Amino acid sequence: MEALRAELQRALGGRRVWFYGMLGRSRLDQIRGGQRVVLEHCAILRNAGIEATAVRSQGRAARRFPFLGDGLPDRPGDEIRPLIALQRDFEGNIRSDRDFVVIPGRNIASIHQIPGEQKVAFSQAISTTMRSLGLERRDPDPWKSDQLLAVMCVSRGNAAIAQLAEPACPVIVVKNSVDSSRFRPVEKRRLVVSGGLDGGCEKNAADTASAVQTLLTRAKRAGRPIDFVTLENMTHSQVAAALSEARVLVFLSMHEGFPLLMLEAMASGTLVFAYRRSPMSDAVPDRCLFDFGDLQGVVEAVEHAVEHPEEWEPEMEAGRRLAAEYGPEEQERSVLEAWLTIAGRAAERSPDTR
Repeated sequence: MEALRAELQRALGGRRVWFYGMLGRSRLDQIRGGQRVVLEHCAILRNAGIEATAVRSQGRAARRFPFLGDGLPDRPGDEIRPLIALQRDFEGNIRSDRDFVVIPGRNIASIHQIPGEQKVAFSQAISTTMRSLGLERRDPDPWKSDQLLAVMCVSRGNAAIAQLAEPACPVIVVKNSVDSSRFRPVEKRRLVVSGGLDGGCEKNAADTASAVQTLLTRAKRAGRPIDFVTLENMTHSQVAAALSEARVLVFLSMHEGFPLLMLEAMASGTLVFAYRRSPMSDAVPDRCLFDFGDLQGVVEAVEHAVEHPEEWEPEMEAGRRLAAEYGPEEQERSVLEAWLTIAGRAAERSPDTR
């Protein structure tokens, strides 16, 4: 890995990387999912000697704060290098003709309104990226912008759609990672968990809420109560603790890149019950997949898994094996290789920018 880091440092030649518009209003100890992945990318690039910073438009720039992350400290009082800056710092320090700016896929339509001349779109959910473009004709076409060097995606399925939309634009798959030392099985109990129940149609919170309410009502009537918690607004450590004890994660989301929560659950020995849609269907064992709208099937499967967990051991083991393929080293290698490709693309377009 050291050789790869050194190669990338030479290739970027002192240019900075700014991750723009990817950190929302979450408390720093509640940064999870896609925002957390952005900070992991920053840390990987920093470890290779690249000045990488996540730009945050809300809240206070954190120069010293406890960070909940794989491979990074999360105990109160621990410190990490400054990975976050405010938007005014970005606007005042970016070298537009040299630095790289990574923008969310959902902002690709606004590529020419964001500072910087060399951009990478990071699409963590291709459906959001495509929907943001709308149906009207855009001139200039953001996909063909001379500022767009590449698109990064977190799953092969998402990458295939991006490549279908614009074959001339390089599309790179980068891996997410899960820390198996944190997300690991402990003594399981009659616990079912889910994501937030107040989300929009993409996360399909309505189906999740319906399935969970039906499950809890039936369990109470049968005199065999089941505990339930939603992972919304939990810190990373709290999510890890909940998943380690849970038997099932009900994950009926409709549109995902490659959901980190799904990997974390699998690493914890927790069954993931999901709809038969990519990328969930690329990772979740077939017995744990359901046709869209089959809430009866979901409820009955959850009940059976809670009552007879030994009969679901093959699916739990398959999940643990898959999660083991998404470790921090695999993520780091994919990120470094992605940026070598991006640096090469930039050199082809502007050989004198270094």
